[in-house]
Amino acid sequence: IWLILCGALVFFINAGLAMYEAGSIRVKNTENVMTLVALNICMGGLMWYIFGYAFAFGGPYEFDEHGQKTLKHGGFGGSEGFAGSGFLKEDADGNMVGYKPDADGNATQAKMLQWFYRWCVCSIVAAFVSGGVSGRITLYAYAIYSLLMSLFIWPIVAAWTWGYGWMVKIGDVGYTDFAGSAIV
Repeated sequence: IWLILCGALVFFINAGLAMYEAGSIRVKNTENVMTLVALNICMGGLMWYIFGYAFAFGGPYEFDEHGQKTLKHGGFGGSEGFAGSGFLKEDADGNMVGYKPDADGNATQAKMLQWFYRWCVCSIVAAFVSGGVSGRITLYAYAIYSLLMSLFIWPIVAAWTWGYGWMVKIGDVGYTDFAGSAIV
């Protein structure tokens, strides 16, 4: 429930951002900025589902000599889990199997929850520029930007940091980010 609530709150930032940007631009560009934010949500959801989540959090993972979890193959990006593969695993009784174990070793959290929350963040990251380019960019050019941002740019940055990529090995403590501000 917690991740669904947090994801919904992050998702509603899109509406707040659209209202803020609509109030900051000329009236004639209001419809344009609303379209751009909606495009981010749609394009971001599709690209995040097919490719983005796999690049950012798909793995495969390994553990180094200190027990630190890292991405294999140099830590650039994930190479498994494209198009939601592995999201709906079930046990013999038909119950959904999660991926995060509790204290007793039972899996508790479905990958779909993580996907939903991180998709909400991905759509926000791409939407930040919509107010600045409203009225100055064609819809097709912005669609290409949104596609690249949610398909490759933000997922790779997320893989390097939150996804146990190469930045985990920086210094003695690895990469530290408070509330995702550096990544976003």
